[in-house]
Amino acid sequence: MTAGSQERSSRRALPLAYIAVHDKTPLMRVLYASSNIRLALQFEPDEVLGLSAFSFIVNQRVGEYKLKFGQPSDESVVISNTVVYNKSGSPVYLRIIHFNCDDIAFNVAMTYPDVPAGTDDAAAEARRQAFEEQCRQQSTVYRSRGRFLQACLVLEQQQHQRMDDDAVVWGPRVVFASKSFETIVNLDSSDVQGLSFLELVKTDDAVKAAQFLERVAESQTVVVEKLQLVNRGWADGRQVCVEVIAAGSDDGAIILCRPDRLATRALPVDESGYASLEDIISSDPETSGLSDAWNF
Repeated sequence: MTAGSQERSSRRALPLAYIAVHDKTPLMRVLYASSNIRLALQFEPDEVLGLSAFSFIVNQRVGEYKLKFGQPSDESVVISNTVVYNKSGSPVYLRIIHFNCDDIAFNVAMTYPDVPAGTDDAAAEARRQAFEEQCRQQSTVYRSRGRFLQACLVLEQQQHQRMDDDAVVWGPRVVFASKSFETIVNLDSSDVQGLSFLELVKTDDAVKAAQFLERVAESQTVVVEKLQLVNRGWADGRQVCVEVIAAGSDDGAIILCRPDRLATRALPVDESGYASLEDIISSDPETSGLSDAWNF
């Protein structure tokens, strides 16, 4: 571990956050879980892949979760809450920053040990309700305006290497790019996987992008920035200005990208403005744009 990563770990405060992604089919199958789920819920990431999200949510919260996250919505980013079981069967209270993109739910889940997960007594229930009301007051933090193109990236943290002269930072890397990301940078989603996020950013914005990622790793809420991404479809490497909305933890991040309509020409999209679920997840890993772990 580098000095930089040690410093981030020492600065990290509760709540502990992890990333979980599931589809919006009736079963809400888990497609990805970051390594921090081991610390938060004691599950190995591979143990939860392909399972229904309802396998973990307490029965009293299933209906509420379906209503919030189980159907299409024009709310691109929402803050909410739920209660899940950890591996030992104990309830754990989660605050969720939910990104809605391409019929997939991208969630940053934060554990709050001090918030009661059950209703054992009146005082505990009052504390929980007060915290949930605080979440509701800032519930919808970002709403889609019309049928604009947007895409999601899931980033996985890796060691950061710094150069004293130019402050070069190599990570985190992209482990998933939604199909619609191709339209923004003219690079196949499968080719984006494995790249450092900074490789997608125009050189002039590299330092700003690195600072943005640092803020995301240290924040407990949504971070917004404007960055110039390199459009690979043009020989001169011209850029696309995008609004990036992100949340995460020290083990990764979710980044929602939208072309900045004030600085970027209109990009072609289909009638709905989004790629279909069939385009995102297919049974053929060679054509789905996803690794084998995303196909069930």
